Parts: sequence; C-alpha cells; structure tokens
Amino acid sequence: MNVQNILKSMRGGQTNTADQLRQTLEQIDIEGLEAAAEKLEAERRRVLLDGSDKELEAIETKIAAANRDIERA
Repeated sequence: MNVQNILKSMRGGQTNTADQLRQTLEQIDIEGLEAAAEKLEAERRRVLLDGSDKELEAIETKIAAANRDIERA
C-alpha cells in the first residue's frame, strides 16, 4: 500500500478505532521508502556523469516524489 492510500484511509469520513489506526500505521514502510530514495540518488549520480539533462530532470522528479513520500510517512 502506498503512502497516499494509507493517508486516505486514516482521513476517511468514518471514525477509526485505535486498532484500525495502528494497523494502518504498521503498513508504512519507512525503511523501504528510504532505501528506494537512496537507489534513486545513486542513479542520479550515474546520470549526472553519463546521462542527458532530460534524464537528469526525470530522475530528480522521482527523487522529489520519493522524499515527499518519506516526509509524509
């Protein structure tokens, strides 16, 4: 489950019990999100040396989204 879906389930119109909130929070994989961001940073370093500006912009967009997901988690 991605971060957006988790947040939607927590904000839903119905009242959540403590158990439901706990289950939702347990689904957030911060370590996985951080690992994904680190892989993107490594890819950015490679593209910075060997890639085009277009490729660099694309990877930087992905990094920005990954960092937002970490912050939201």
